Parts: sequence; C-alpha cells; structure tokens
Amino acid sequence: MPEPTPAAGSIRIRVESIGVNFPDALAGTRSLSGETRYAFIPGIECAGIVDAVGENVAPFQVGNVVAMSPEFGSYAELVAVPASHAYPIPESSTSTRLGPCCAPTERPITR
Repeated sequence: MPEPTPAAGSIRIRVESIGVNFPDALAGTRSLSGETRYAFIPGIECAGIVDAVGENVAPFQVGNVVAMSPEFGSYAELVAVPASHAYPIPESSTSTRLGPCCAPTERPITR
C-alpha cells in the first residue's frame, strides 16, 4: 500500500503502539453493520511519532509523540488522521506506561 499523505488539517503518525478493542475484533470479519468489508485496515487507536503534517495542524509538529482515536486504520506502520483526533502524550510517558490505551509494538516509542 502507498504511504498515506496528510491532507490539510491532518497529521501522519508512525505507529509505535496500538489498542485492541471490541470494534477491531468485529472489523476483522465484517463491518459493524454486518456486511463483509475488503481492503480494510482495522484499529481505532494508536500511539506514535508525528512524522509528517498537513497545513493548519497547530500545535502538532514533526517529532511530537501522540495518541490517536477514533479513526480506523491504526493497524499499519503509518496512519494519516485529522489532527482533531490526536492528542499529545506527556514527555514523561512511554509506550509501556500507556496502560490499556495502547499495547506496545516490538519497538519502544523513541523521541
């Protein structure tokens, strides 16, 4: 798949941690309405590093550590989402301290 490009008002996140939720389990086999879906990337929350930004996304910048929800597609290496769906993670937090929000992937969040 091509890398997502953030549009105006959006940011792209290099995913470091993902959450696993009930809607994700349903989305693996069918949509929430019951119909079969193809070419679909599940996952409605993640945490990671902002690696690209569109216009008008203040206060986000490349290098910020953020979490994101709700927007499907977080079970990917990169995800572009509206900046309004993201929130900053405090500098003192790491992927292992995010608790049930997001399960860390094989690599820790690095700043």
